[in-house]
Amino acid sequence: MTKSKKIFYWSPHINNHIATVKAVKNSICSIKKFGNSKYEPIIINVFGEWNEHKENLDNMDIKYIDLINLNIKLPISGIFKSRLFYILISIFAFPKLFFVLKRFQPDYVIAHLIVTPILIISHFFNKDNVKFILRISGLPSLNLWRKNIWKFFGKKLHSITCPTKATKELLSNSKVFDENKIFLLEDPIFKMSEIRRAKKKNFYSKKEKNKLISVGRLTYQKNFELMIKGFSRIKKYYPDYRLTIVGSGEKKHELKKLLDNLSISNQILIKPFSPNIYDFYLKSEIFISTALWEDPGFTILEAAMFNLTILTSNCPNGPREFLNENKRGHGFINGNSDDFEKNLKHILSNDFNYEDNFKKKTLAKKYCRRFTIFNHFTKFEKILN
Repeated sequence: MTKSKKIFYWSPHINNHIATVKAVKNSICSIKKFGNSKYEPIIINVFGEWNEHKENLDNMDIKYIDLINLNIKLPISGIFKSRLFYILISIFAFPKLFFVLKRFQPDYVIAHLIVTPILIISHFFNKDNVKFILRISGLPSLNLWRKNIWKFFGKKLHSITCPTKATKELLSNSKVFDENKIFLLEDPIFKMSEIRRAKKKNFYSKKEKNKLISVGRLTYQKNFELMIKGFSRIKKYYPDYRLTIVGSGEKKHELKKLLDNLSISNQILIKPFSPNIYDFYLKSEIFISTALWEDPGFTILEAAMFNLTILTSNCPNGPREFLNENKRGHGFINGNSDDFEKNLKHILSNDFNYEDNFKKKTLAKKYCRRFTIFNHFTKFEKILN
């Protein structure tokens, strides 16, 4: 019997609700389901961030390697706190990570977040024995520091994978990495079995008329202020419409205060993040995203898969690729409140072209098929080998 190849996943995170966590879990699921025991995925549990996921993932018999035993409550919010934590984790985890990799000699190490320790350590290994893969999670900011670090320490990487074509082009044009090592690999967002299960569970439920939804962490990136202010300015024209924002984050109290100040709490409701997010999609008609950047934009794709009308900013890189010049949804100028209101009023108006919208929904669902765990595994295995 051929020995399974070990794949170590490095993805230390400070918020269990970020999209990368789902991407890692589904990537592991794709390997276990379609890999025919050729690969053995192992999670490096850096400081305990994967503890609450163990029960769910253990159904797939996943192994963990615990590096540092810290009793830290997640999420950690705020730019200063998060940056400081990233630095401290990088420093304290580095020596233990180095000896763990030396001891176990995995076939592959896939780095998703806080990747500097992995990049540095890769220089101490034979690249033919341990293959290091940098997974770009989200739209990278190629500032001078990151550009130089990636360029200097990225020479021994086996490959770099990107979630969107635009990000792949960005890295190729920047000359940070060897262009031949950069690959497009869509995130594994969808398990078709989960979608079928959710639809079966809500089989007798109907979409609630005039129901709008938005999903995302309550952070600066998602730009919910624009959404709330824009909706408040057109509410008099559409008093029967309701918007539900599902998410948690550091801006929660600030956004709720904004709702009170605008006297719109009766039309906009903020609900905490829910693991049963598919239930929300199934009961809604329109999905809104005002994000300033996304890569690829998990919630937009999830909503499209559940046949919702999509209104999103044309921000880089995922939403812009998803829209494809408004062929799959309705886009507005990123950060432009006037254009947001104009497009939202158009979707809610009596003049809305439902036949054209049906075509957009059909093309959107077809596009979403790229993000299944099966498609992910098929491409991923080619990159591994």
